[in-house]
Amino acid sequence: MQKSIQELSIDSRVLYDRLISVQEQGFVSYKELSEIVGRNVQKEAYGNLSTAKKMAMRENRMVFGSIMNEGLKRLNDVETINTGESVLGRIRRASKKGIRTVACISDYNSLPNESKIKHNAILSALGVLNAITRPNKMKQLEAKIEIAQKTLPVAKTLLAFMNNDKKDDGL
Repeated sequence: MQKSIQELSIDSRVLYDRLISVQEQGFVSYKELSEIVGRNVQKEAYGNLSTAKKMAMRENRMVFGSIMNEGLKRLNDVETINTGESVLGRIRRASKKGIRTVACISDYNSLPNESKIKHNAILSALGVLNAITRPNKMKQLEAKIEIAQKTLPVAKTLLAFMNNDKKDDGL
């Protein structure tokens, strides 16, 4: 259940009120936000700022990017979309790390059958995440989306990754 604004701490509420007043492409400094709550929003009031940013995203569809040690910039739609690329990069790196970690078992043959199944399932899932988040695979998916002109459902997205060479595959 989501909290109503009345249940928030007053610091989160006043930070939220300031954030939603920022125009698209506008900027608000950490110094200003810290002065509003009387605490450093990069340290002890970080949780309040995080809550305010999440609320602005959820309630007002406003996304803020961090400018290191300066403040927050309200992103426009194109900048908001571009944040997805960094998320995909993190997923790809995490999946590679997971594959390396899970593969570090001493003796696969001595594992009980259910552990072998789990091991193989995890490696398979991480392998898929690693494969589909590569930049070249995303470009292939973008080409399919360009044809479809809409967000594809999961099954059709997976099909698009498997059928890269087909021109018209009904997507």
